[in-house]
Amino acid sequence: MAVRRQWFRQQRFRQQWFRQGSGRRGSVAGWGRAERPADGFALPLALGASLVLMLSSLSLQTSALQSMVHSGTALRQRQAEDRLASAAHQLVGELSGTYGCLLALPLAAWPQQGGVCSDQASQGRLRRNAVLGSSYRLLAWAPSGLDRMDLVLELDAVERQPPRRGRFSVRLLEGGHRAGDLQELGLRGVVP
Repeated sequence: MAVRRQWFRQQRFRQQWFRQGSGRRGSVAGWGRAERPADGFALPLALGASLVLMLSSLSLQTSALQSMVHSGTALRQRQAEDRLASAAHQLVGELSGTYGCLLALPLAAWPQQGGVCSDQASQGRLRRNAVLGSSYRLLAWAPSGLDRMDLVLELDAVERQPPRRGRFSVRLLEGGHRAGDLQELGLRGVVP
């Protein structure tokens, strides 16, 4: 029995020795050294992670720049719309006041029939004027029903922006002697 125990101990020792290695390097593949992780995995992993971070930061920067450009374009569009609306209110205010005889007349009839309350110079100033630092032109003033007039204005090109047109409808009150509400029909029209 003692011999048998000693033989089992030797077998266990040999198995452990073969599993862990004999302590000599390069004797048989896998015997001379303990198992350890593969050498050189940290550098490719770090490069991959830094590449992912760099691409995500570039993507964020691109989207931020793009949203900044869009917000600038939208701001310029709103400013042009405000200038067009201000020009329409200014023109309708002048037509309702001093130049009331022109209110019910179409633009083509102003030179012949508008001499009662205005001369050529004041009609020219009504056709081409400025508001909020931008000049505008009166393109159309024509009846569009019994008590309505259509108004079309064009802002001149400013700061690398194309000229912009706005169309409005004006309600006439008291038989065409006074202007009522001003309704915007289209402010986003851009003339190329």
